[in-house]
Amino acid sequence: MKEVNFLNETKVRGFNEDVSKEIGDFENIMDFNLPPLYKLFYQTYDISTNFYTYPRSYLNPKFNKKSSIPINLKYEIGKINMPAFEYFMDLKISIQAYKNYSEFNLNEHKLLPIIKLSNEMIINVGYGSANLDDIILLESDSDNLFKKLGENIFHFLRGVILSDSQTSNTYNKLYLNWNEDFWRVRDSDTRE
Repeated sequence: MKEVNFLNETKVRGFNEDVSKEIGDFENIMDFNLPPLYKLFYQTYDISTNFYTYPRSYLNPKFNKKSSIPINLKYEIGKINMPAFEYFMDLKISIQAYKNYSEFNLNEHKLLPIIKLSNEMIINVGYGSANLDDIILLESDSDNLFKKLGENIFHFLRGVILSDSQTSNTYNKLYLNWNEDFWRVRDSDTRE
């Protein structure tokens, strides 16, 4: 993998994977509706993926076991330095984070946490009329607490690029056999 857009590698939910009850429960508890574009994103994409690793694995010949391919995230957002995503929050975790970060008046700012970057940095989605669907970074150890990252979740994620974190030639030797869900490493120049 050279560089690929984050959305191209995000897993789409299965046809029968209905999250409407989860969304309804969230909206009843929180007493506000999920922003429309974030709701569409949540209904469409499986956000349970670990973003520290490329969503593929390879058979590591050194240990004769499957290993995940580590990745880097690069942001095309300008001069904002951010770490890699720790995880996307499901709606239950978003509720907990919303309550845990009460000292930052998320309710007053009409912001809902959706992505954890670190303990000091949370990405939020706006749910108020003035910031509906805006993607806002909360950086707790900064003088400027809130920074807008995108017009909506799709706009923001179009600017997130996945790339190999290894510079090794190992990835140039990866191949996939028919009916296998993992990659193998080719020995030298021989083919299997």
